Amino acid sequence: KNLGRKAIPEVDHPLLDKIAELEKRLAAENRLRRKQQKAAGADTEELSLRLAAQEARLAGAGLQIDENMTADLERYLQWEAEELEASQPDPKDSAEFKYRTYRTLPGFTPQHKSLLAGVLSMDAFKDCIANITPTAYTFSNFIQAGVTSPNVRVGVACG
Repeated sequence: KNLGRKAIPEVDHPLLDKIAELEKRLAAENRLRRKQQKAAGADTEELSLRLAAQEARLAGAGLQIDENMTADLERYLQWEAEELEASQPDPKDSAEFKYRTYRTLPGFTPQHKSLLAGVLSMDAFKDCIANITPTAYTFSNFIQAGVTSPNVRVGVACG
């Protein structure tokens, strides 16, 4: 029968100090492991939330979620996220919808089937980007539907 520590006489045995030291180390290592596991769990949860948001954006844009995502689509999604992040608040924004202010020509992909994707050139973008109507509808507002929803046919919305 293994008695562990109880098998050692308690009268100044040289191993008692070593055992106490090892128990302290083990307790400290266990605390560190629990802390690391908790942090890893939080990181995993954050990544899961970000993944779910990206999947929702893909589905909302009419794109199928594909494990073999093309480089074009990855570049587009990165560009779109950066444009959304950089866009200043628009007075027309609501809790459900945020207007973008495009700084560069949209990075259309082969999945963008709209007329806009086929005809919008860099020159046309540069010529029109500063245009704004008396009701504060910008060129970026005008093309946002065709940029964010590749499945639309025309790709523009008048406001």
